[in-house]
Amino acid sequence: MFSAVLLVSRLIFCAPSRDPRCAPFARLATLPRINMKFPLLPLLPLLPLLYEDDDLVAIDKPAGYQVHQPEDRRHRARADRVCIPILRRQLGLKVYPIHRLDRATSGILLFAKSPEACRALQEQFQSSQVQKHYLGLARGWIHDACIIDSPLSKDDLSTSQSPPLQPAITRIEPLARTSIDQAVGRYASARYTLLRISPETGRHHQIRRHLARISHPLVGDVRHGDGAHNRFFARQLELPGLMLRAYCLRFTPRNTSHPQVIYTQWNQTWRSVLALFPSLPATLAPVETRS
Repeated sequence: MFSAVLLVSRLIFCAPSRDPRCAPFARLATLPRINMKFPLLPLLPLLPLLYEDDDLVAIDKPAGYQVHQPEDRRHRARADRVCIPILRRQLGLKVYPIHRLDRATSGILLFAKSPEACRALQEQFQSSQVQKHYLGLARGWIHDACIIDSPLSKDDLSTSQSPPLQPAITRIEPLARTSIDQAVGRYASARYTLLRISPETGRHHQIRRHLARISHPLVGDVRHGDGAHNRFFARQLELPGLMLRAYCLRFTPRNTSHPQVIYTQWNQTWRSVLALFPSLPATLAPVETRS
């Protein structure tokens, strides 16, 4: 048979082989090259929009999507899994990321429509004026709310024996607990806690590293978590991936003094997670803001 090579600007047919079955297609080899009037671009998905005004747009970032392409070309993501180019084409304008979410984390992600709006909101993030709330599923039972005040290195890949540490504070609040009658690891049953998590600083993998430090890692955390529980959720419950979702964000839009609160909707994965907790209300109570 003949083969086809698809380039950005032209379509070239290669000559057919000597296989007699290719005879009906032999004339295709003589076709002229076809010049395209526009580049062939990948078909990109649409990102769910949660909020939009003259300065900002908030999306519900799916798990597995990068905010932008990493600088290291060895870790470059597929074009249809990078938020910035998708959103620019979706809105028809340039957008600027105000903050970040890890690739494995889903939920609210803010973009600005101008450099000025981006700087204004980033100042709120840097001065801890923005309240961020996550929902996370942790291994084991956590009974009491607490504050994890534990400095972290710049990243969790440092090879230095004494890397410089940065202040890191995370508030956690147990919302519900559950037990599944299934042997996972060395225990006869599996226990989990649904947490409301509010980081007051923004260090690399802060939530994941802090919960691992108190021996209650997030389910689905490949680097810091428990492989037995990760596999149980992925294979037995068909719930793969990191169980961490940015579900509420409170900030003050530029040129106004009135705070704006954004909530996500629960996707199918998180509806299945919430169904594991019979005592949990159908809808989570509104998040209480700090004074």
